Amino acid sequence: MMNRAWPRWLKIFLGAAVGLAVIAVGYFIWLVFLGGIAISDRAMLWKMLREEGGETPSAEQVARQLRVPDGFRIGVWAADLPSARLMAATATGDVLLTQPRGGRLLLLRADRDGDGRSDGRVVLREGLDRPNGIDLHEGWLYLAEASRVVRVRFDATAGRLEGEWQPIITGLTADGNHWRKSLRVGSDGKLYLGQGSTCNVCVEPDPRRATVMRFNLDGSAGEIIATGTRNPYGLDWAPWDGVMYATENGRDLIGDDIPPDELNRIEPGRFYGWPYVHGRAIVDPEFGPGNAARIAAATPPAHEFRAHNAPWLRRGGARLGCGRPHSRATVRAGVSRRVRADRAACRCARSRRWFDLRLRRLRGSDLSHHSLDAATVAPGDMTRGPLQRLAA
Repeated sequence: MMNRAWPRWLKIFLGAAVGLAVIAVGYFIWLVFLGGIAISDRAMLWKMLREEGGETPSAEQVARQLRVPDGFRIGVWAADLPSARLMAATATGDVLLTQPRGGRLLLLRADRDGDGRSDGRVVLREGLDRPNGIDLHEGWLYLAEASRVVRVRFDATAGRLEGEWQPIITGLTADGNHWRKSLRVGSDGKLYLGQGSTCNVCVEPDPRRATVMRFNLDGSAGEIIATGTRNPYGLDWAPWDGVMYATENGRDLIGDDIPPDELNRIEPGRFYGWPYVHGRAIVDPEFGPGNAARIAAATPPAHEFRAHNAPWLRRGGARLGCGRPHSRATVRAGVSRRVRADRAACRCARSRRWFDLRLRRLRGSDLSHHSLDAATVAPGDMTRGPLQRLAA
């Protein structure tokens, strides 16, 4: 048998491929095992790669690491909920919870026996396509999956779904980084959908990505109302004037302290800067040069959060507003990518009072990488992921 010599170009290609593979493996070993990543973060990274949730914190960890205002207390309300993401409180005090990685929609029973924990759980639906955003409105449960939005009738008293799921928005893209979709029914009776970008920073081929969209409640008449929002995750309306706001998670890999995450005042037709400019004046090093006109046209944020804060702002439905009992008011906020101190405040213009919740820095590593959400379940109660109850 004759030995055929490999072509020179093939040898060069294979050599380069092997060299790049060795460099990549070496960098990974240095990053994970030789000090590139802190020991406390290695376990978190491993769980992320395996799509697992974090360990349930003990009562001592919660008390030591999470600080709440005077007159409140915090504790674990429900545990063993991997991939817990967003919640919606029902009229009876139960909590609906989405689990994107598990494809499940859960109902967590209200604490009716007074022991400070949920009384149990029911799996309402399995086999969903990465469910995330959820809202309740006039007897309907609205749910955002990775590539569509569906709704179904929901009996809050019985705690069960009724009838068949109705797909009302289909054909959404679910590729790339930010496939989780946020969903809220607005104070104007319209359905709002926040869709993140496919990337850290790029020009999107799908014009619906990195936008906020508005629909009728049946999914018709869809339109893009805000662009240049890299990952619009928290959607809400100010109780004093009905204006919509959305939080935005800024880009990565240009510094630990830049760019800021944002709170944007959403006005139809506005462009909010991404990927060309971040915050009020940080020009993107990759996409900013040569795009002065787009940068000048960008609407600056209403508020800048600290970098990599991943804020989540939500007011708990109609319970926060002028003339409402103050004990029913909640402001939702979350910290998932980098734990920093920041504050979310809602002003009631008529009473001239401020509802002010300060998120103080979470110290230690055990609780520093959870994604947080909150839902008002009763006067004075606040529930937030991983489902921790903040009670008066």
